[in-house]
Amino acid sequence: METGITIGCKVKNHHQAIIVGGGPAGISAGIQLTRSKIDVLLIEQARLGGLLWNANLVENYPGFPNGIPGERLAQTFAKQAKTIGVNCLFAEVEYIAYSRNSFVVGTEKIAFRTDYLILATGTLVRGVSLPGFDDLPGDRMAFDVSELRGVTGKRVAILGAGYAAYDQALTLFKRNTVTINNRNTSPACLELLSERVTAQPSITVRHDITLTKVGWESDQVQLYWRFAGKPVREAVDYLLFATGREPNLCLLEDGWGDWGKLIATERLFIIGDAQNDRFRQTGIAVGDGLLAAMAIYQQIRDRAK
Repeated sequence: METGITIGCKVKNHHQAIIVGGGPAGISAGIQLTRSKIDVLLIEQARLGGLLWNANLVENYPGFPNGIPGERLAQTFAKQAKTIGVNCLFAEVEYIAYSRNSFVVGTEKIAFRTDYLILATGTLVRGVSLPGFDDLPGDRMAFDVSELRGVTGKRVAILGAGYAAYDQALTLFKRNTVTINNRNTSPACLELLSERVTAQPSITVRHDITLTKVGWESDQVQLYWRFAGKPVREAVDYLLFATGREPNLCLLEDGWGDWGKLIATERLFIIGDAQNDRFRQTGIAVGDGLLAAMAIYQQIRDRAK
């Protein structure tokens, strides 16, 4: 099996395993492989921790009876990876190829060859198609709440009504006025989150409301809604999109053919949010990372016998 991707730079180093993505799944795999004395390289584009940086409070991850802020848990994971000695490279992976019975993982400056590949690439925000969207200043709209953590005394409109929207509102409400805007008639999150949100006077929840277009005027984002059957115009300082995410498998889209065979033979692993659909939880991602790492270790051990 060969891919049609052209290798863009010289392949310099060979590793037994490479992990692409440094969220909870990737970190977990990196820690376990390093502990198992497997030569592993973890490549992350930004910072270790993934979407944990967006989480207000993680309450369902064992070991923290009172919950733990997502930002702090991300820092804890990153610290553990560093302490154990996980080999990390901070760079963007531009392509992945498969040739000569191994993978080639290419960044802008260097490419690496590996026997086993773990994709822990997480998710991407779903595309937004909305009249006027392209005219909004980039610093007044956000897709991750971490972009707005320093905002104080502003009006923030959140588009969406799932887990992320309610969690983001709980992150922002202490220093801002927040609205959650849901096109459906009821929230799509845990009842516990809904109860916490409705208990806060600085958070307003609207159901059955549709955003028809956006604009920019008087240094504010102008929102045009249909609410209760009537048109409504509203001015806010920031617009935060929580309209859903989808698996980030872009690196497998070009020239790969039947990569399912590589998964079946446990040469390629897709783990964490990149393959868990609606079940995107830290504990599940960590388990995915451990399972992939242990499967790789077992294969390497069996082949060495």
